[in-house]
Amino acid sequence: MTKTGAGAVRICLEISRLVSETLAEVTARALADTGQNRLVVASGETSAAVCARLGINGMRVWQEIEPGLPSCVSLNDPARMLVLKSGSFGKPDFFERALEHLKES
Repeated sequence: MTKTGAGAVRICLEISRLVSETLAEVTARALADTGQNRLVVASGETSAAVCARLGINGMRVWQEIEPGLPSCVSLNDPARMLVLKSGSFGKPDFFERALEHLKES
């Protein structure tokens, strides 16, 4: 039986939430295993899930990489430097530039 309408939307939203939460868990484990404190996260939902999983409840803007796309430093301990990219912001080479920015900062 095929789901349509509101049921299909609920299923898509649940799948999206599960994917974001799984990526957040993998990110938290990778950071714990490597001691890394800098990361780039794509997607607004995934960014929110990663920040929640890492216990980040506040950030301050560090430097703007491109208009509307800054690096930020978390206010929690341990402090982390993040670039959170949502939507269609950024030029095609943004991820490369963001990684270089994090290496230099």
